[in-house]
Amino acid sequence: IRKDGGDDPDCTHGAVVYANLRACRPDEARPEDYALAVGGGTVILRGAEGVGLCTRFGLDCERGKWAVNSGPRRMIAENLRRAGLDAGCWLLEIGVEGGEELAKHTLNPQLGIVGGISLLGTTGLVRPYSHEAYVETVRICVKSHHLSGGSTMVFCTGGRTRAGAQRRLPDLPETAFVCIGDFIAESLAVGDRYGMREIVVACMAGKLCKYAAGFENTHAHKVSQDMGLLRAEVRKALPDEHALHEALAHSVSVREALLSIPESARPGLLRRLART
Repeated sequence: IRKDGGDDPDCTHGAVVYANLRACRPDEARPEDYALAVGGGTVILRGAEGVGLCTRFGLDCERGKWAVNSGPRRMIAENLRRAGLDAGCWLLEIGVEGGEELAKHTLNPQLGIVGGISLLGTTGLVRPYSHEAYVETVRICVKSHHLSGGSTMVFCTGGRTRAGAQRRLPDLPETAFVCIGDFIAESLAVGDRYGMREIVVACMAGKLCKYAAGFENTHAHKVSQDMGLLRAEVRKALPDEHALHEALAHSVSVREALLSIPESARPGLLRRLART
């Protein structure tokens, strides 16, 4: 299949993705493969040409395994189950023509994914997208909430943060929660325009670090993560942890860095970033 990047294409738009499925023996599995339970059967998922290997911690794929995130793995298993696979052992190889060259135009080399691209996604859907339309949608949602008497708005970066915010703020109506994607500055301006007295921002740690660095738009194509800011905050919070500072000097993502930071120190660090 030739990938259609929709209205928000990246360098993989037009790439040819292919798959081969055949019966196999369980002992054909390699250490870098994933074993997916599908009904009563097992699918060994393997990267072929153009799919990278994950060599670092902190990503949504396991270190030492193919760079196929949990979302695509879940979708593959579910679709094979729907197609009737329910027994036996199967080898599924997925490849991307020219994927190793495409990966040079992504963040993969910095993130420790080698030999090809990573397979990402959470739903398998590409939604119509434009900068102006997205911000206009936020404006309409905030205006509607304002007209219904609401004075608190919860800006969420995506579906998972929205679900988490709704669990933590159960007393707020559904109209108070709106997904803003990467458009933090424009969304805050809209909230100000419609007189919101309180704005809550629900985000992952990586977005929080970009907010603390002052980025108005957090799309990966527009800004790179400011790891220097994170390291400086860790030095302020834990000045005597020299081994930790040395480890963070080699961290290439906020998610990876958080794995090195003692769990007891993470809430304080995130609060510092939130204040910033």
